[in-house]
This record gives sequence, structure tokens and C-alpha cells, in this order.
Amino acid sequence: MIFATPMKISTRCLSAFAVLLTLASCQGPSSSGISGTIAGFENQEVVLFSSTTGQFQPVDTAMADASGSFSFDGNPLEGLEMDLWKVTAANKKYFFAFADSATSVHFTGAVAEGKPVVTGLHVEKDDLNARFCTFIDSTQTFSSPLNKEGLHRYAAATARAELHTPIGLFALEHLDIGGHKKLAKQVLDSTATMMGHTAFHRAMLGKVSKASRKRTAPTGAPKSQRNSLIEVGMVMPDLPLPNRDGEPRTISDLRGKVVLVDFWASWCGPCRRENPTVVRAWKKYQDRGFEIFSISLDRDKTRWENAIAQDELAWDDHVSDLQGWQSVAAQTYGVNSIPHTILVGRDGTVLATHLKGAQLESKLLEAL
Repeated sequence: MIFATPMKISTRCLSAFAVLLTLASCQGPSSSGISGTIAGFENQEVVLFSSTTGQFQPVDTAMADASGSFSFDGNPLEGLEMDLWKVTAANKKYFFAFADSATSVHFTGAVAEGKPVVTGLHVEKDDLNARFCTFIDSTQTFSSPLNKEGLHRYAAATARAELHTPIGLFALEHLDIGGHKKLAKQVLDSTATMMGHTAFHRAMLGKVSKASRKRTAPTGAPKSQRNSLIEVGMVMPDLPLPNRDGEPRTISDLRGKVVLVDFWASWCGPCRRENPTVVRAWKKYQDRGFEIFSISLDRDKTRWENAIAQDELAWDDHVSDLQGWQSVAAQTYGVNSIPHTILVGRDGTVLATHLKGAQLESKLLEAL
């Protein structure tokens, strides 16, 4: 179980997440939040770390008693969505957990000599976590480098069997994503509702995007081979991006409408020439439930806002992190050339990509 850096989330970390899901939906003693009785934590300070920002930050502390029992006062998770948390004792032993404001979970286990991660944690009456523990235990049998191929086969089989659960997402860590892009996309798609807001899910999306770009975007590649990470039939991955006021907006905020996700930039001549077509479509069909979600790959906010005004892009949803081609949106959605469009149905399913000119109106008529 290896961590590249102790305080930073990485997709290299999941082999250390052997206890993640023991928090997911369990009911422990009456205390709210996270508590435990860990042999090896006796009379030590226990720190709860949040991973909301993508790096672990301390949010609360507790003292374990002489039996190794601890709990955090009140509920430091109050009002929070499901996310990854780290619990660390003063002896540097730690475990991980997923929890939200509704979680009430108690762990029992013991510190193993020579291992930084607390293993053997026990949670009763939770089938999901029982399956996850079976997966983790089984992966340990492949610890030898000679068993790497066996681990890959087992992880791939688990990802397929657990396609719609976090277990499938975690199984991806043991795979070569470049050789399992389709499976990885299916798992990420299927777990987006439960895990899409988490730093790990976003990191894995980026990993899949990077693997796809290596294949789909070589210099001089035909346009038909570019921007192919998002495929027709999949659920459009969600990603919060700042609007012009710095407030987060997501594509799912427009669920129930037909949405054109439009990647563009003020400096992109072909984008600016295509904008009148997009404007005409929006004016013609907005009353029938058509909206546009414009993602800019600009770096200069003033130029971005001036282009919005000059081209009369009057819809509300204009977003950008102002990072140009290094934008998290470009990496998450696999966009390496613009203009680029993705048409998303009322249920969030991708209906078409690479729409331009008359193709856009024709596909819109089908969707509306």
C-alpha cells in the first residue's frame, strides 16, 4: 500500500484505500459521523482530514481512550456530501472512509505491525462493504510482481461486476487505463451520480482523458479522430466550472432541457464564425426547451466577456476556469480542438457530437 505523498489524493493511492467503503452506508452506535475502536490508537490524538479540495486538510480532532475508542464531538460532516475522509492517529497509523452528513458509522480493528494503514476494520450489516472487503482481501494475494497479470484480470472482472458501485471505480486503480478505456468510461459514467463531485472521480476522469488523448489527438490527426472521449449514448460527465461571477455551474443544472455544450474561445476564429449559427438555433428553439452551456478555453477574462457581448451570446451559462488548453474541462472531456459541440438530451445522455451548421438544427429537431 503506497502513497506518493501522504497529504495528496492520487489515483496511485487506491491500493491503500482498503477500508474506504466501510463508511459508505453503515449504521454503527448512536454517535453521529465517524467513530471507532482501534487497537493501537489507545490514548492518542486522532485527527479527521477532509479531501474536498483535493488535498487532505485537518478539520477536527478527538482523543482515543485507553481502549482505543474515539468519536468526534457533534458532527463535523454536517451539511456535506459523500466524500473521502482520512482518520489518522498520533502514531501515524491511518485509515480512509467515505461519509456524508447522514453517516453514523463505527469501526473496529487493530493496527498491524509494519503497516501504516489500519487493516482488518470491521463493519456489520453492509453488503456493499462486505463485497468491497472481499475485493481488497483478494487483491492482497496478488502482491508479488509475478502476479501482476492476475491482479489486472481480477480487477477488470470486478470493475465489470461492480459497474454501478464505488467498488468498480476503485477497481480501476489496479488497471492499465490505456488498455481499458471503454471499461473505465462505463464505470465513471455509472458512478457519476454517487461519486461525480469527488476529487477522486474527477482525477480518474482526467486519467482516462489523458489516455484517450494519447491515441486520439496526434499532431495532424483528422478532425474525425479528435475530441472522441465523449461518446453517443453515455451519460454526460458532470463537472463544476465557474461562471463569469465565479459561481460554480454544471451541465446537470440544466437537466430536463436539451443542452448544447459548446467549447470555444474568443481567440478562436472558426469558433467566432460558427457563433451566429449557434445564436440562431438558441433564439429559434429556446422556448421549446433548448439551452446552451458554453465552455470557454480563454485565459483573459476581459477578452472572453467582450467576445460574449460582441457575438451576442445572450444565454446565461458561460463558464471558464481561464486556463486555456490546461482547463480542467478540456482535460475531463478530452477536448483538443475547437470549436467542438456535444448535444445532451433531457435525461443527460449524449445524443450527438461534432455538430455544425445545418447538422445542429437537424439534430435539434429530432431531440426536441
